[in-house]
Amino acid sequence: MTAERQIDLEKSTHVRFPGLVRLVMRTGARLAPRLASRGFADRFVTPARAPAPEREQAWAAGAERFTVRSGDYDLAVSCRGLGGPQILLVHGWSGRGSQLGAFIEPLVRAGYEVNWFDLPAHGRSSGRQSGLPDAIAAVEAVVAWLGGAHTVVAHSMGAAATTLAAARGAEIGRMVYLSPPDDVGAFLGIVGRLIGLPQGVIDGAQGVIERRFGVRFEELLSSRAAHALEQPLLAIHDRGDREVPLAEVRRVVAAWPHAELVLTEELGHRRILRDPAVVARVVEFATREPAAGVHHRAA
Repeated sequence: MTAERQIDLEKSTHVRFPGLVRLVMRTGARLAPRLASRGFADRFVTPARAPAPEREQAWAAGAERFTVRSGDYDLAVSCRGLGGPQILLVHGWSGRGSQLGAFIEPLVRAGYEVNWFDLPAHGRSSGRQSGLPDAIAAVEAVVAWLGGAHTVVAHSMGAAATTLAAARGAEIGRMVYLSPPDDVGAFLGIVGRLIGLPQGVIDGAQGVIERRFGVRFEELLSSRAAHALEQPLLAIHDRGDREVPLAEVRRVVAAWPHAELVLTEELGHRRILRDPAVVARVVEFATREPAAGVHHRAA
């Protein structure tokens, strides 16, 4: 099965394009290609917001709330278990920090301080649009606010942001990644072709996004950044994931000096976040001794 066939546009956490939007974009691509490129780029950097379901609200109950500034964004940060070594949960595109809530209670019971936040333009954080560079800066900002993280547990694009933040010096002891992509920028082409946009419009949209953020897509490859990282990594991925192809995950793991890959079945892209066996494996790995130099957040 090709990567393009694996992507479900209606359910994708990377980007959502309702049928009417696709029709308008295809029509615009024929009549005004440059305008269509700008419109596609604009839509691509606009995450979908959805309210947290009851299970996530229950997971997050009793959390203390903070605000951390990152660039132009105010990040909504939540915390439980104040005082222990810090573990940071990082969600993916069009998600929420509370999506990783199944990990909170087991980690708190193990004596850890669990922090999670909403990426820029997601959840309760400010902003309407954002991209991977904003997510990288957000991870850096929250990790710095914590004074370093014992472990980061990250999902999907949040894993890519964590890798690049660590490569830029964010103080992280170890990582656990769930469905980590290698080339987040590749989804622009995949989605564009699925919508039916000509390559010229897709290329134009890439140019718009690269100019906006001041970085080329190729500079944001996780596999490119991973070579220099010494932290241990546990990557968990489901063979049936319809959003992040297994080949992407394998590239990240192959490039990482100290990495382990665990494959699951029939959990998909999101149920993997709350599967009891996955939660147990993550907690066991996340609570091992960190690399040297990771501190506690000051009270």
